[in-house]
Amino acid sequence: MMGVINVVATLVIAASALLSTPASAIETKSYYGYATDLKTGEYLYTEVHNHQYDGDRWLSGTMKFYAPDGRFMGDKALDFSKDAYIPLVTFTLGGGRYQDSITAISAKSVTVKTKRDKDIETKRVARQKNLAADSGFNALLVDNLDDFKAGNSIDLSLIVIGRRDFYRFKAVPKGQLNFAGETAIRISIQPDSLLRFVVDPLNVIYGLESKSLLRYEGISNILDRATGKPFNVRIDYRVKPDKAPAKLPGL
Repeated sequence: MMGVINVVATLVIAASALLSTPASAIETKSYYGYATDLKTGEYLYTEVHNHQYDGDRWLSGTMKFYAPDGRFMGDKALDFSKDAYIPLVTFTLGGGRYQDSITAISAKSVTVKTKRDKDIETKRVARQKNLAADSGFNALLVDNLDDFKAGNSIDLSLIVIGRRDFYRFKAVPKGQLNFAGETAIRISIQPDSLLRFVVDPLNVIYGLESKSLLRYEGISNILDRATGKPFNVRIDYRVKPDKAPAKLPGL
């Protein structure tokens, strides 16, 4: 996440956590994310997801990113053994030249680290109410689907690793719809500070039965190699776009 791009939208669990969870209760979910340019519809990249769950609780997993020609772009590993909404995470692009990480989580703070070539910086971010980081914001939203269904908004704070800080947002339900074969709800994640003047809201669609993210629209955590800036994307997790490559990476 270069700035707020780390929101998008994104996992290896500690052995002790795995041992404390009955093997029969752990389920692995594997699926694709299809990223297209939000304005032009151009196909940008494919996400390959493999995640472990204990019921509705997200334990761990991995995400790998591939260009349309199959070129490997980067990967992400998350471990939710310390906190349901704040994972230990390592997100890597450019063969390791670009890296965002959360390296430690305590009752009072979260330690974040950024690497840009040889420039490495570390900072502790203080805990806040309803604090999430990286893909943990997805778990927080899932846990509040009943509130959204009832028409209630929630306030949350999101750690933006690339900025080594947190920002406040408001998640606002925008109505239900039929999407990808189930009843779903649309939610707008709106900056709740001066950030709203420079950052557009993120828009997501969640299945109410599957409790799954079906579509994400907003700024990406993947950089355009031509410009060095993050893509603005639509990522579908159930509906495969027509422009998706005929041959996809293996799950």
